[in-house]
Amino acid sequence: MGQNMGFGLFEQFFMPPPHYSVINKQLRYQTRKWNIKTMHPAPQFLTSVCLFAVFIFCTIISHPAHAQIASGSLPVAIQDRLGTISETVSEPLDGEALNTFYAARDFRPVWVDETGPTRAATMALNTLRQAGDWGLNETDFQIVANAQPLTDGRWSIAQTADAEIEISSLVLKYARHARGGRIANPSLQLTTYIDRRPDLADPLTVLNEITTSSSPDVLILGYHPQHAQFQKLQKLLVAMRGEQNQTQNLKIAIKGPTLMPGQTHPDVAALNRRFSITPVAGSELLYTPELVAAIKRFQKSVSMSRVDGIIGPATRKALNTAPKNKSETIIANMEQWRWMPKDLGASHIFVNVPEASIHYIKDGASAFKERVIIGKRDTQTPIFSDSLSTIVLRPNWQIPDSIKLNKILSAAQSGRTLESMGYVVKKGSRVIQSSRINWSRANLSAYTMYQPSGGGNALGNVKFLFPNKHSVYLHDTPSRNLFSASERLFSHGCVRVKDPLTFAQTLLDEDRGQRSLDVAKLVKRGAMNNAITLDTQVPIHIGYFTAWVDDDGTASYLTDPYGHQKRITLALDRKWEKIERGVDHLASVDTSKLRNITLPKVAAKPTPNFDKPWGVTNSFSQTRYRSSRNTVGDMIRAAIGN
Repeated sequence: MGQNMGFGLFEQFFMPPPHYSVINKQLRYQTRKWNIKTMHPAPQFLTSVCLFAVFIFCTIISHPAHAQIASGSLPVAIQDRLGTISETVSEPLDGEALNTFYAARDFRPVWVDETGPTRAATMALNTLRQAGDWGLNETDFQIVANAQPLTDGRWSIAQTADAEIEISSLVLKYARHARGGRIANPSLQLTTYIDRRPDLADPLTVLNEITTSSSPDVLILGYHPQHAQFQKLQKLLVAMRGEQNQTQNLKIAIKGPTLMPGQTHPDVAALNRRFSITPVAGSELLYTPELVAAIKRFQKSVSMSRVDGIIGPATRKALNTAPKNKSETIIANMEQWRWMPKDLGASHIFVNVPEASIHYIKDGASAFKERVIIGKRDTQTPIFSDSLSTIVLRPNWQIPDSIKLNKILSAAQSGRTLESMGYVVKKGSRVIQSSRINWSRANLSAYTMYQPSGGGNALGNVKFLFPNKHSVYLHDTPSRNLFSASERLFSHGCVRVKDPLTFAQTLLDEDRGQRSLDVAKLVKRGAMNNAITLDTQVPIHIGYFTAWVDDDGTASYLTDPYGHQKRITLALDRKWEKIERGVDHLASVDTSKLRNITLPKVAAKPTPNFDKPWGVTNSFSQTRYRSSRNTVGDMIRAAIGN
C-alpha cells in the first residue's frame, strides 16, 4: 500500500506525460520482483529513493534539448545547421560570419542554455520587436514557427539549434537594416542622381561586439544613425504611431463651418481630446487660445500656406488626413540619414534640395543660411557628400559635355559661332576657332569650352569648388530675380547661392582669419579667375530631406520635386518594379545630333588670352571692358573683329 501510495503521489504532483506509464508499470513490477520489504528494514526510504530516481529520469527525457545541451549534442546540431545556413540568410557575408563566429567558440550556443533563452537573448529580442519604432519593418524580425517555443521548456534539439542560429541571423539583419542595408546601392537601385551608399557594419564584428556586451539592446540600437535630426524624426515617428488609432477616433467632420477663435462648436470637444487639452469646466465647446496655438502648430507641421489658427476647409481636410502618409515620409527620410556620413563635420555645409536652402554649420550652430536655386527636373542636382576645397573669384565657366552639345546646336541653328556667343574653345592649351572643328566626329571631352570672367558670366562673381564626378559646384548668378520664386528649380544641376559674397567671406574668415582677405575688394579689383585654395577643406553635404523637425519638436513637410522620396518608399515596400529610375545622368553624351553640323567661319584675328588677369598691361583694360556694353560676347567680338 505504501509503495502504491508513493507512486500515486508522484503521479499527482509531478504529472509525467502519458507515455511514461509504461515506465511506471515496469518499475512497479521490478519493485514487486525484488520484494523490497524483505531486503531492507526501511522500505519507505528505498521506495523514496526509487521514486526520486524515476522523477529524475522522467525529467531528463521530457526535456531532451536540455539533456543534449549538457551532453554536447547541441553544438553538433548547430554545426550541422550552419552547413545549410546559406539557404536561409539573405546576405552571403552573414552566412560566412555565422560560420566563423561559431567555429571560434566550438559551436557552443550564446543565446540559449539549459534553462532556455539567456538574459542577452531576451534583451536582444525585445529590441528587435520594436523595430517599427525605428522605421524598420517589424515583420523582418519575427521568430519563425519552429523556433517559437523558446520558453516552454520542451525544445527539441532541432528547435534549439534553429533558435540559436535564427537569433544571431536576426541580430545581423537588424544591424544591417539599421545602417541602411535595405537599399544597399541607391545609385544603382533608385537613380544615379542619388550618389550615396550606406556604410554597413562588418557582420563578424557585429556578432563579436553584441554577444560580449552586458547591454546588447543598447549596442543594437547604436547601429542606427546618431545624427540629431534622425533622433528627432524617430521620436516623431513613435509619437505618430501612438496617435494613429487615437486620430482615427478623434476626427472632425471634413465638411463643416469655419471656426474662429472664441467661437463655440461641438467639434472643439474632439479637438481638445485630440491635442490633449483639458478645458476649464463649462468651456468644453469654446475655441480657446490654447487650442488655437495647437491648431497653428498643426498647420505649420503640414506645411499649410496659412498658419492662422482658423479651422477652415483646408485645415479640416488636413485634420482628417490619415497619418500613414506622414509616417511613410518620416521613414523615407530616416532611411536617407542611414546613408549619410557618420560624422558630418564640426563645421560643414549642408544643402537641402527640397527646401532649396544652404546652411553653414559651425560648431553645431548656424553661421550662414540662404536661399539657393537647384537643378531642373531633367537636370537635377545630384545628392552626395564631398569636401569644398577652393573658392574662385571672378571665375570662368567651364562647360560640361552635356551643355557643350546644346551650345553647339544652338550656335548652328542661329548661324553663329561659339565665339560670338561669348565662349572660348581650347584643345589642350591652344585656343581653336569653333568653325575649324569637325563637330560630327569630334570627341567633346577633348575640347575645353568656357565662358570667360566678366559681365554676363553665368557664374557671376564667385564659385565654390568641390571636385566631383557630377561636375557640379556652388556659384553666384546674374539672374537674381529667380531667388524670389517659391519653387527654385532652374539650374543645369549646380547650386546657385543668393548671397555668395557673404558666404565666401564667412568661409575665408574661418579658414584664414578675420578679414585676412576682403572678398568684396577682390571681386571689384582682383585678378580674373582668382582661385583661393582653402587651408582646411570643408565637408559639404547635398541632401534630399522632405521632413525636418525643429528644436521645439515642430515638424515641417516639403514637396518631393525629384521623386526620390517616392522611390525610397517603393523600395522599402519591396515594389522595385514600380521604381522609375529616370535617365543616367553620368552616361556619355550622345553626339549623334552633331552629324553634319558646321559652324560659320570667322576672319582670322589674334585671339586674346582670357586666362590672364585684367589690368592696364593686358590687351583689354578695365576701362575698355566697362565701355563694351558689359557683355562677354561684345568683348570677344571686339577682340576678334566679329
